Amino acid sequence: MRGKRLAMIGGAGKIGSAILSGMLARGAVSPEGVVVTARHARSLERLAEGVRGTTDNLGAVAGADVVMLCVHPNEAALVLSMVAPGLKPGALVISVVTGLSTGDIERYLPAGAAVVRAMPNTAVHVGQSMTALAPGSAVTDEDMRCAYDIFANVGEVEVLDERHMNAATGLGGCGPAFVFKIIEALSEGGVKVGLPREAARKMAAQTLKGAAE
Repeated sequence: MRGKRLAMIGGAGKIGSAILSGMLARGAVSPEGVVVTARHARSLERLAEGVRGTTDNLGAVAGADVVMLCVHPNEAALVLSMVAPGLKPGALVISVVTGLSTGDIERYLPAGAAVVRAMPNTAVHVGQSMTALAPGSAVTDEDMRCAYDIFANVGEVEVLDERHMNAATGLGGCGPAFVFKIIEALSEGGVKVGLPREAARKMAAQTLKGAAE
């Protein structure tokens, strides 16, 4: 990914910001090679130094080698229609939009556009995401390596056939919520037998982390 130009559409939000932070921290991309868009200019105020921010989606994708779509599902169709005319030939489009298939995305883009669907989870915020990737119909091995490398900066990555993405979303995407409940229950159990609350929470969380390893 180093040396490529990246446009993150809607990337000033929580997921986009976490992915970009991971990439910048590991030197996977240079700040000068990134442009991030948001609906409102004030959302761009917290961008990392050197990263360009704009509210112009079409202008942002001009010349970008990789375009990451980080918008809400109900905004995706309009945004895709808006940026499609400005896509560089051969650009890779990566979507982290929940529930939007590669086929859905391809319908709005020029014929032969390379689309990868990505499903990170909430642990992306601490660099420990479990991300599932699914290639679209025109994706090359090089495209997949690029997408894989991006998400490897924020956790583990698994490449799947797209028919498995709903199941992957249920397990990887929703799974942390169940683990939080387990940690909470273990912590409460520790408190009930006399442990200080903070110690119980730390022990419960580390016990699950150790078990996972």
